[in-house]
Amino acid sequence: ASSFLAAAQASPVPYVRRYWPLSLLMERTALALKWDDLDLAGHGIRLARAVSGGRIATPMTGHGRTVDMSDDLARALVRLQLERKTETIKHGWGRMPALVFCTEAGTSLVVAKW
Repeated sequence: ASSFLAAAQASPVPYVRRYWPLSLLMERTALALKWDDLDLAGHGIRLARAVSGGRIATPMTGHGRTVDMSDDLARALVRLQLERKTETIKHGWGRMPALVFCTEAGTSLVVAKW
């Protein structure tokens, strides 16, 4: 994610640079999402953590907020959850990774910055 964001920010293509802040926002919030943060039936997302300084942390205020999700996003996340459950069984992980977005090995996509 860090390499993608750096390339997007430095891109000579104005269209790519224009949407760099959107990509940064998504990376900072989506990579910290846990399955427990999602209310798929009620279409809500609890934003309780974010990526900051190469780590997943709680907001400085100490609390998050809940935002609505669309029907399309809820359906996509239900499919992703089923895929993740299948991967968990296939790879013998014992339990499904807590993070919604993870590597193929079930680990965090967040790589600490040195």
